[in-house]
Amino acid sequence: VPETARPAVTAALAAAHEGPTLLVAPSPGRAQALTEELALFAGHFPVARLPEREGLPYEFARSDIAVAVERARALEMLRGTDAALVVASWAALSERIAGPEAEAAGTDLALGGSAGPGGLARALEANGYEVTHIADRPGTLSRRGGIVDVCPASGDSAYRVEFFGDSVESIRELDIATQRSVRRLERVHFPSAATGTIQAREAARWLLERIATDGE
Repeated sequence: VPETARPAVTAALAAAHEGPTLLVAPSPGRAQALTEELALFAGHFPVARLPEREGLPYEFARSDIAVAVERARALEMLRGTDAALVVASWAALSERIAGPEAEAAGTDLALGGSAGPGGLARALEANGYEVTHIADRPGTLSRRGGIVDVCPASGDSAYRVEFFGDSVESIRELDIATQRSVRRLERVHFPSAATGTIQAREAARWLLERIATDGE
């Protein structure tokens, strides 16, 4: 197959396959280029890249929320049964992560629930969400008193949860661009935005708090 035709042929083969397809690239740069090329021929067929963490091997650093969300989305596609194409470099595949149970974990919320705004925020933060002033990016949340806005790791839309005391009074889907309510819901599931277990992240946070700034 000619080099110029390979993206189109690859996209066609993956679309015809019953289930997800993994395409391994020789380098991170080539993986990024292939993802962009394949997206041109995929149409409505989902294409994602499994990104590499930006830190060096054995480097102790906080994970970038955008990378974590992108990894979680790609891994979710690979776990699924629908046709999809995921591009990954050898570096991305060599990274150790928690099992599917950690990826599939999330936070469920329903009207009348008693999580409380603080409890919901803590649960989401434990699942890899970043606390920001405005929840307008996948994997972020913001809180203003008894109102918690969440933009799930899936990035499909945003949600506003309003509490009366600790009880969930309303759950509304929001338009991210206008922040206007789209519809009311009785329940919602917020998928995890992390690729590690809660215990591992708590241990890492505990160690980070105890490491001196001079590295000793």
